[in-house]
Amino acid sequence: MGKISEEQLSRKITFLSFILSVGIVYFHAYNVNIYNLSGGGKAAFLIERFETVCLNLLGSVVPFFFMISGFLFFRNFAPERNCYLSKLKSRFRSLFIPYVIFTVIGYFYFFAVSNIPFISVHMNTEPMKFDIVALIKSLWTNQYSIVLWYVRNLLVMVILSPAVYFIMKNRKGFHVGTIVLIISFIISLSVNLKYGESTLVFQMNRLFNNTYFFAGAFLAINHKDWVYYKNRNITAIGSILLALCIICTVLFDFFDYNNVIKNIMIPVSVWMMSNAFYFRGLPKYLQISFFIYCVHEYILEAIEKLWMIAAGASPAAALTDFLLMPVICIFIVTVISIVIRKITPGIWKVITGGR
Repeated sequence: MGKISEEQLSRKITFLSFILSVGIVYFHAYNVNIYNLSGGGKAAFLIERFETVCLNLLGSVVPFFFMISGFLFFRNFAPERNCYLSKLKSRFRSLFIPYVIFTVIGYFYFFAVSNIPFISVHMNTEPMKFDIVALIKSLWTNQYSIVLWYVRNLLVMVILSPAVYFIMKNRKGFHVGTIVLIISFIISLSVNLKYGESTLVFQMNRLFNNTYFFAGAFLAINHKDWVYYKNRNITAIGSILLALCIICTVLFDFFDYNNVIKNIMIPVSVWMMSNAFYFRGLPKYLQISFFIYCVHEYILEAIEKLWMIAAGASPAAALTDFLLMPVICIFIVTVISIVIRKITPGIWKVITGGR
């Protein structure tokens, strides 16, 4: 059985991370409720159905990110003081500093748009008053930078990494990591099946996503070689699993976006299937996934509002919004990244954590 090289692994993760970041943008472009498509006729029903299926499939994007993050953190982790401190220092630069910067940017973005009359009227928000306490609290609540909850969870996992390592480490004669991981997924699945898409599950899902981080950590600690394996059988199995997930979601409506089974199968199948590709030198615009993740929320919301004002609230406008606005958003973010990197490369390194 063949294996991919370290260089190929790095390129593969970079490529998949970009695809996942695009998926995040499309996930947040879901607009069925904004355009009131429910109960709006046959065209509205078909568009609602299309967007909902896409949403359910894209629900696996963040779990995939968590798995990759868990694997990357623990693949060279050792339960030693120096290693732990080195990891803390590294993640302080790559996660904490960008997290604070983009949280502050998010706060002042909402402060600005809520106090500009011709903009605030379309944002359905009252004028904000500057409140340093609210700004500090938002570092934990993510009230003004909702997407950063993922980075916050990663920071918590980094701090708790010695405990995660101890729990996930299989020991001879006692596979505690395997047992804990299975129990975690069973609990997540049970809550999902019992409460469906309720607000409770939506909130708890952010906690349960740590389980996917545990899965990546489990692989890195106990079976690191697995992610390097490459042959035709692995690619074929991955392709079949992915096809089954898509069929079950599209034709049978079997999986919602929180479904744990789907959120395991899709990342695993995509990883297995992608081993068939040889990732050569990647262009720089594919290396901005973290930046896309952090800033797309503000740009996407702005251009979607402008589109709705210009095009109205018809089903056709909703579909165009869903398909086209993420493309425009990613293009704008890419241009911004090129400008920042060219004019102020030092700032780029700081806001992206050295990526």
